[in-house]
This record gives sequence, C-alpha cells and structure tokens, in this order.
Amino acid sequence: MEVNISEFFLFQLEKCPVAFQKDFRKIYQQLKIVDSPIEIKGIEKYITNKKHFKLTIDKSKIILRLDKEIVSITCFLFNQYFTKEK
Repeated sequence: MEVNISEFFLFQLEKCPVAFQKDFRKIYQQLKIVDSPIEIKGIEKYITNKKHFKLTIDKSKIILRLDKEIVSITCFLFNQYFTKEK
C-alpha cells in the first residue's frame, strides 16, 4: 500500500515523545506491506465510514482513510501529548 501523511499530522507527531514516534513508525512500515489496514494490531474499522480506520497507540487515536490502495493519515482524533499553544 501507498501511505500519505499530512503535514498537520507530522506537526502533531513532533509533539509526541520519541517512544510514541517509534511505535508509530513501526505501524507506518507495516502499512506499506499489508493488503488491508485491519491486518495490523491496533487498527480497527471506524464505525461511521467504511473507508476510515482508527489506529490506537497508548491513549492516542489516529484516523486513517483508505482510498483504493492509498492510505492517508491526516490527523489525530485524540493526541494525549498535544496541547494547543496560546
């Protein structure tokens, strides 16, 4: 599969600890070689939309969108490490 990551997601990912980033990288690498995102531990179908999947790492949740053979990672649904700067 091809995996696209948005700049906004990368901005949020930078706020996460290195251990979290390593966990994400492992899943990112797995996404490149599987046929379906649900083959990876921590990823499940998103109930409201057949094209969306939810990745859970620790307490954080990330939304994935599958369009044919392309997975897009655009943003966190919940990022336990990100706080909006004032």
